[in-house]
Amino acid sequence: MAKRVFTGLKALGRSALREHLLGVAAHARQTHGDLSAPAALAHLLGDRGVVRYPCTLAFDDGPVRPGTFATLTWHEGAGLKTATLVLSARLRGHPGLALVVAYHLPSVNYGRMPTADDALAFGACLLGLSEDEYYARLCALMDEDPA
Repeated sequence: MAKRVFTGLKALGRSALREHLLGVAAHARQTHGDLSAPAALAHLLGDRGVVRYPCTLAFDDGPVRPGTFATLTWHEGAGLKTATLVLSARLRGHPGLALVVAYHLPSVNYGRMPTADDALAFGACLLGLSEDEYYARLCALMDEDPA
């Protein structure tokens, strides 16, 4: 009985997290609009109502695992927790940069709690796309020739 109750509570928590993420993404979309310009993306990253912890972008292929676009690193000092989203160098100035950043924002806000499905839902909502279109664009970006 206790296991069923825990499973039910876990599902309720997952559902609440998903609803919260979608609410934040919808608010951010309304507030920040089109994120294709680097200045708009920087403004979004500075909005603590959308991005819980200060987050900077770095472009360095070294820490990024093959077959991925980015890795998230954390730093703590002077009582402040900050994040750096280290992205593949090929994404610097790329029009698809917002696709990748949007996918990782749930992890900046909630660590390991969000699932890949949560990240897709958040990114799609933030960018005003269907989940299928968002996923297709991420896949197309991954399939691009890095040269």
